[in-house]
Amino acid sequence: MELYCLQPSDAYWSDLLQVIPHDFYHLPDYVALEAQRLNATPEGLLVRQGDRYFFLPYLIRSCAPMLPDYVSDAAPKDIVSPYGYASALLSEAAQNSETFLVEALETAMLFWRQREFCTAYLRLHPLLYQELATLGDAELEGLERREVGQSVAIDLAPEDEPLQSQFSQCSLDKAEEARQAGLTVRWTDSVMELPAFIALYQRTMGQLGVAAENIFEPEYLYGLAQALEGNFQLCFVEQQGMPVAASFVTETCGIVQCHLSGAEAEMMQDAPSALMMLEIFDWAQSRGNQWLHLGSGLEGSASDALYRFNCQFSALSFPVYSLRLVVNERLYDQLIHERSKRIHLDPLQICQGDTFPAYRVADA
Repeated sequence: MELYCLQPSDAYWSDLLQVIPHDFYHLPDYVALEAQRLNATPEGLLVRQGDRYFFLPYLIRSCAPMLPDYVSDAAPKDIVSPYGYASALLSEAAQNSETFLVEALETAMLFWRQREFCTAYLRLHPLLYQELATLGDAELEGLERREVGQSVAIDLAPEDEPLQSQFSQCSLDKAEEARQAGLTVRWTDSVMELPAFIALYQRTMGQLGVAAENIFEPEYLYGLAQALEGNFQLCFVEQQGMPVAASFVTETCGIVQCHLSGAEAEMMQDAPSALMMLEIFDWAQSRGNQWLHLGSGLEGSASDALYRFNCQFSALSFPVYSLRLVVNERLYDQLIHERSKRIHLDPLQICQGDTFPAYRVADA
């Protein structure tokens, strides 16, 4: 096994993406942007054995904010995937191997353990490299697989399939209603158009009750447009020249993603959003893409308003998995114990919650 630790500035990272299918979450500039947002360090780990490749981008976080008694530089560290679905990428030979995946993950865990990393929380992509979910069946100490929701997608490949089989008749009727009412759709990749999108997006998230810390700030969204230059479009639905719905649409390796969207409150479930989704479907299919990925919303469950909204447009959904890895069990137990003292909770209570790693549980 060969192991290479890459930085976003390394040409080898970009070279890998030229030959391995990926999504925008794997782009080096996107991973670097996420690192800046989370005050983390971006990194990509390549494990190679002949023509078998396992490449994983991730962020290294300090545990000091959770455990203020630590000096920041000396504090333990853990690993998390960038926002979204930045799971490992695999060469074709790696996908066809019965043993390589487990051996590659074991190699990665040993490398992280040597660097005194405590845990790794890795989100898997619902459409790419579904073999990675089988890692959860491996008898690797410290490894747990969790299903964390469902993600909605539309298969764009069958061009001869009737549109009615992809969208509900109700959505088609709403889209036609929007056209009859004079609503129009406009596409642009101009950063100058971002303010209108940002205003709609932020209002929508607030109206849906999304916590402020989970709403992206304008500065970040400008950075996102820069990081995805050439890989994104803005889709606007307008009424007499005024935007009433909008989506930040990405396009990478045959996957079109409605990454972030917004709509005026009185129209969120109505005709403009239906028209926008239908236009994105047509645009994505006309460009020869394979998937239109609508996403999982906040929770990927029926209780999530964003997920229910996505389900209006497709009955096809895929499980979203995460891999939870305790890399250093001794250090993990120690951090849980120290966190429990700080927030005055029993360590067992902390471990029984859904937070991973458990020592990152919020203050009581």
